[in-house]
Amino acid sequence: MYAVRCDDNTWMQTQRISIFNSGNTAEFRAEICRQLRANRYAVIHYSDELVILVDELAAYKEHQPIWSICLQNGTQMDIPGTLFFSRTSPTDRGVQLINIRASDIFNIRCFANICFKGWTQD
Repeated sequence: MYAVRCDDNTWMQTQRISIFNSGNTAEFRAEICRQLRANRYAVIHYSDELVILVDELAAYKEHQPIWSICLQNGTQMDIPGTLFFSRTSPTDRGVQLINIRASDIFNIRCFANICFKGWTQD
């Protein structure tokens, strides 16, 4: 997964590969929640193949970064918290999260126009 975060001390945006899917779905979901510091996460569709995973309660938590992002369909959104981008693969039971590709990261960095807007209220 590709993570977009904001360092609390320096207020600098960081982007990096963060979580790899080892194949164990339960462990993978638990690791996503652990890194988001959340009990559950919401899924936002960035494009047909890519999703953004976010803490579904980040907007109600103190001191969370707020990101402005342009989805692939042109929709502009303000999303609070850490952003995890993941590729998806259809299965007979729905959609599976799989590892992101270098070309996906290139697309996100060039076209998502991710900008730090500020913090959720303390």
